[in-house]
Amino acid sequence: MRARVSSTDSVARVPTFLWADRDSQLATRPASPEAAARQHIARYAAHYRLDPAQVGALQLRDLHDTGRGAIIARFGRSIDGIEVLGEQLSVAMDRSWNVVAMTGFVTGDLPAAAKLRGSRARDAFKLSAPDAIVRAYSDLSGVHLDASDFEGHGAAAGGYHQARMRSSSALRVGANLRAEPARGKEVLFRLAEDSLVAAYYVEVDLGNDATREPRFYSYLIAADDGRVLSKNNLVAYDNPVTYRVYADSSGLFMPWDGPQGNDNTPSATGVPDGFQPPFVPAQLVTLSSLGVVGVNDPWLPPGATETLGNNADAYLDISPPDGFTPGTNDRRGTTSSPATFDYVFDTSLSADAKGTQQSAALTQLFYNVNWFHDWYYAAGFTETAGNAQFSNY
Repeated sequence: MRARVSSTDSVARVPTFLWADRDSQLATRPASPEAAARQHIARYAAHYRLDPAQVGALQLRDLHDTGRGAIIARFGRSIDGIEVLGEQLSVAMDRSWNVVAMTGFVTGDLPAAAKLRGSRARDAFKLSAPDAIVRAYSDLSGVHLDASDFEGHGAAAGGYHQARMRSSSALRVGANLRAEPARGKEVLFRLAEDSLVAAYYVEVDLGNDATREPRFYSYLIAADDGRVLSKNNLVAYDNPVTYRVYADSSGLFMPWDGPQGNDNTPSATGVPDGFQPPFVPAQLVTLSSLGVVGVNDPWLPPGATETLGNNADAYLDISPPDGFTPGTNDRRGTTSSPATFDYVFDTSLSADAKGTQQSAALTQLFYNVNWFHDWYYAAGFTETAGNAQFSNY
């Protein structure tokens, strides 16, 4: 089935965003939105190395339908009842259940990739969830801990195992006694295109350190020997960044209609009269997110130097293939100074006449996409509704 692929996962090598062929839709209406979504996945199965027969085994994780707007069906998969972490395929459909786009991914080759030395997936878990929690806490605190340092073991929602550090042990490692209990669960995680490993996803919290810096991290702990596969800081900071853009510098920080500003739109006469409003200068706007409407996730992490954030990746796609390709002429916008993207767009030149023209355009693109992300988020287009984000925190 024809489709336009906008982005690809570099490890799994399958699409992460696919625009469907709008000229080829369902001939008959299935029994339910879920059934329609499964038919759409089957039609595009080759893009994900899926056999159409495998589509029926995918697990419906969520069906988002508010009664108006897009309907989004999200599918994941498990092996031996163990979640494959980070692999979820979402099917966005219109009100007639015709597919518009597909985001994320699952693949059809996971059982073969898993291998796990020929054993069942669950047999690959040599460590227990409490063991993994101990390993994560030891890594984060820098102090060797063991099972005797923890209490309150038990099941928690979502298939997690929960445990709390004993008060005496918390004092020994400098942890806050009010810190959240740790939790961990069994997962399978793709390390390479053909390599799936058994692991525990663990969240640990030591509370603030002596400098009031939060210590709240997620870990992937290998289930065979307890090695740390990944460590991720779950704390996001308010990080003001300055952009030179065509936008309001206060209030809603709203992007202007263009380099002519907003004073001449809409047209006073409403008829073509050849009027060309004069260009106005862009201005410096400083913000971290559209907090004025209650959206506080920052557009960029601290120390960022490129137009690459959680909500947008603004770049010039100059060289093939489609998408940003490192080592080619493709480029993102870069900071002109720390936490600042200050480039003046020369309206007398073409948009690609020189590097500063490109940087100014990329800055405006990054700003506009993030602004509308936050604006629509405040209006209800949240993660559950399918708002585009790299991470949903």
